Parts: sequence; C-alpha cells; structure tokens
Amino acid sequence: MSREKLTKSLVDVVALRSELSEEDFAALRLSVIEAASPVFRDRCPFVPDEVFIKSLVGGDNDSLAVRRIQLYRASSTGRVVGYAVVRAAELESGGASYLVVDASGYIIDEFRGRGVTSSFFYREIVRIWLRALLRHRVVVFGICSPATYKMISKYTHEFYPDYRSLSSPAMRELLEALKGGLGYETLPGRPFVVRNEMWRRNEDPTEPERWRRDPSPHLRFYLEQCGDSGAEGSALLTVIPANLRNAVLTAGALVVGKARDRIRRLWRASPPRGAERRL
Repeated sequence: MSREKLTKSLVDVVALRSELSEEDFAALRLSVIEAASPVFRDRCPFVPDEVFIKSLVGGDNDSLAVRRIQLYRASSTGRVVGYAVVRAAELESGGASYLVVDASGYIIDEFRGRGVTSSFFYREIVRIWLRALLRHRVVVFGICSPATYKMISKYTHEFYPDYRSLSSPAMRELLEALKGGLGYETLPGRPFVVRNEMWRRNEDPTEPERWRRDPSPHLRFYLEQCGDSGAEGSALLTVIPANLRNAVLTAGALVVGKARDRIRRLWRASPPRGAERRL
C-alpha cells in the first residue's frame, strides 16, 4: 500500500446545479467523468461505459439524485486515484416518508486500505441524517457484493435482509418500494435480489469458491439468495436504518472488531514464548 499523501476535492452537485449555467454544469459533469473513468476501468474493466456514467453522475431523469462526489488525487502527480459518490432519493412506503441514501466508490489497489472512502460515506450519511431528522426516516441502502454483505453483517447492528429477521413486513415493503421506485430489474422468486451489471467484473476466478467455503451463516444466506453473483450479474439489495441506536451499536462493534484484528496481527507477528497462535 502506498504511503503517498492524497488530496481531496469535493463536488457539491446539488449546489453547483443551481449556481452554474447549463453549459458550465455539463462541462463540469464531463470533467468529473473523465477524471474518474481510469479508476473505474482499473476496478471494473468489463462494465459498459453507460453503467459507469450513471453510477457516477446519474441520468437526467434519475429519481436517485447524486448529491456530492469526492475525488482523491495523488499529491505528487495530481492524478485521480479514487472517488466516492453519495446519492439520495425521497420514497414513500407503508405510510412513512423515507430518504434513501446510497454510497459507492472505488480506489486503485495501490492506495486501498486507508479507509478514506468509508470516512467520507460516514460523514455524508450523518450530515444527511441530521438535515432530514424531522422530515424523513433515513435508510442507507446498497447493492451488495458478497464481500460487502459480509462486512455489513460483521459490524452492523441492524440491517435487512438478515437471515435472523426475514419476517419484518415494514422492511419487506420498503425493499419492494426501492426496487420499484428506483427501477431495479428484479429476478423472479428472489425478493431480495436485483440485477446489477457492476458485479460482472471477472475478478479473481477463485473468489466464488472461496465464498462457498466460508463458514459465515450470513454469507451462506447471501449465496442461497444470489447464487454465483459474479457470473449472474445479481446482487443483494440491503438496507440499514440510519438511527442513533444503530449508529452507536455499529460504531462500537467496528471499534472492537478493528482492535481485535490489530491484536491478532501483533500476536501472529510476535507471540509470547511458548504460546500457540490461536487468536
């Protein structure tokens, strides 16, 4: 992992759309696409251009509006090496008003492992939650790969679908509203699964077998729902309620989990004399 410092530049799409002329905004949109494209191509070389562009800057008639984009540049060259995007949309479900938030991003391998995109996501979600506190229920949703879903299940206190709580009518209704309101292509007989071209990436060919061997019950649930998502282009639609209780308990689990991982690494590097490496 490179230790080179990264510089950040924020594009506030909502503000700039109202401040700039139509021509200037179109030019800005094109410059963001051109800057981020090499990063996306490095991570997802087989995804069509139109899928990438829609995921980054959205379409003219998308109900899921891009709010803010953060670009990460290598300080020595100014080259864009990563980006993060936060999108949001208002949605009605079960008589309640929701603000649904989606976050995604990519960073090239050389600069991965710093948590820069995660930090941006957390700050933006908290910012949106505070602004919407009195008007909407806020939920974060994502089209999850096996790795993302496993990470969510490891640290997040409340999320859906969870194999332990599949009978929540409110969450089922919200998922149906998300699939219909945001235009996701669904698969017959699989209520939590949507079609997603992002996962047709032909990554490490050993990855599907590694997931199948993983003992995590959450991952087994994922594979039962999605099958071989990399080959099928399907993924699990997952929602996380953005409320204070969930935030506090999830943050606690994250701190404890990261501390445990660090202790494991230190133990394996230099265990006490005579001790077995059982951590």
